[in-house]
Amino acid sequence: MSEPLAPDALTAELKSVLEDRLRAVYRFGSTFATKPGLTRLLALVDRLDRDLLDRLTPVVGRSQGSQVRLRLDTAEEVLQGADTFPVFCLEFRATRELLSGEDVLAELKVDTATLRLRVEQGLRVVRRDLVQAYLDQTDAGLGLALRRATHRLLYLFEGALHLGEAEFVQRTPLEVFEALAAKHLDEAGAQILRRLHALGTFEATLDDDALLELYADLLETLRRVVDAVDALSG
Repeated sequence: MSEPLAPDALTAELKSVLEDRLRAVYRFGSTFATKPGLTRLLALVDRLDRDLLDRLTPVVGRSQGSQVRLRLDTAEEVLQGADTFPVFCLEFRATRELLSGEDVLAELKVDTATLRLRVEQGLRVVRRDLVQAYLDQTDAGLGLALRRATHRLLYLFEGALHLGEAEFVQRTPLEVFEALAAKHLDEAGAQILRRLHALGTFEATLDDDALLELYADLLETLRRVVDAVDALSG
């Protein structure tokens, strides 16, 4: 069995297999509240067609057992979809690292016209998924569901903060959580987000009772944040 591909090896293999059809490879994504060592790559190609997908299938198969997650797209699709995925644009702009090729996404902008709606949508989805995970009670466990939600919330909260700002401000995860609480929550809500941040940084190990308490507290806190963001639509 072949060894799983590391990020540098995967980038080199993409260049070898795709040749002049590969335009750029980026490393991106917040490491907050994620499994240590996980790497997300975005490979941009000239166009998506069967020949290219057939070339890539064996490469992607080898990366699946590794700590690398590969996303495939075209620069045009990412740029044109900026209004549809403004929260992704926030995260990508803040974390991107060009590994190969030309920086074809240098002009990627966060579309503030659609940001409020996408932030509200994302927050509602996170809350819905948490409720469903509680009902399903799969082997993955509520701890994993809560940590995944914590990771997704970082840039949703960042987006919610940007709604009232003239310029984009770079913040640490803790600063994001504190600023969001100061803007939309009381001190009790701020304490809940501090506990969530501690979980996301792996500083906190929760027993079952503490986990369930934080889980329930987060559901209520998200309801309050959603209401606040929804109110901004008027």
